[in-house]
Amino acid sequence: MTHVLYICLIILCNLLHGPTVRTITFYTVADPGCNNITADGSRITDGNEPWCAVSRELRDEYPYGSIIFVAGEGFLAVHDTMSPRIRNTIDVLVEPGKAKGKYRRGVWTIWKFPGTK
Repeated sequence: MTHVLYICLIILCNLLHGPTVRTITFYTVADPGCNNITADGSRITDGNEPWCAVSRELRDEYPYGSIIFVAGEGFLAVHDTMSPRIRNTIDVLVEPGKAKGKYRRGVWTIWKFPGTK
């Protein structure tokens, strides 16, 4: 029960100023351009989920090591940065085969878990 109240407090505190994201994409280690090493130097293995990459303008708000909450995706650790041409997007690391065709457009508010970077 305490965890639920804590998460509700996080959401309430961040609703007023949390950045919004317009697109959520999904990637795997099998995708072209993925070399199994993230921008923060971490190595991607099968057990790394749930990790994500953020577009560059979100990096100041969510530096590497931040734990964020994305509705519909849950808690994610930020370990990577996306290409400079991509804006306002979070790219979620998933198991090979699960990313095919997954692409969500909309508006999501992202909440940063307190106590992380």
